[in-house]
Amino acid sequence: TVLAGIILFHWESSYQILSTLIPTQFLPVIPLQPWISKLPWVLGGISLCSLLWAYKVNWMSKKQVIFEGVNLLALMCLFYVSTLLVSFAVYFGLWHALASIHSELKEMQLPQGKEVGTLGTFFKMAWPLTLISLLGLLGLLVSIRVFNAYISPYLIFFIAISTLTLP
Repeated sequence: TVLAGIILFHWESSYQILSTLIPTQFLPVIPLQPWISKLPWVLGGISLCSLLWAYKVNWMSKKQVIFEGVNLLALMCLFYVSTLLVSFAVYFGLWHALASIHSELKEMQLPQGKEVGTLGTFFKMAWPLTLISLLGLLGLLVSIRVFNAYISPYLIFFIAISTLTLP
């Protein structure tokens, strides 16, 4: 829902970027219609209903449902009022990154709640995946040079974002 919100609230810009990454015969030909900008709200509503259902079947606590629901609504409102670049940057550079760091820090705790280590321990745990990601990006850049291939700068940007968020 979140990624769909970013893309659909900014469909015209998203389509231009996607058409440089994906051959146009594989992209849906959806003209800019008023209903496209309403679709993220519909998907958000479906997601909120899913959260309520998860609470009803005891998969999530009330606190978790409220937290996730408020996050979803805040993100959707942000995407609605901002540009595609700002929406993408705030979500992946801040919101997603903070959630990832929080879950990684939780993994660094012992069952008794004592911390396993310091920030150094965190870096020791994250460096292998970070190195693999960076080597993959370097390999892509070298292969572009060697084979004189053209790769869209947008694709490089998305790959770089995934490199940062993978670890």
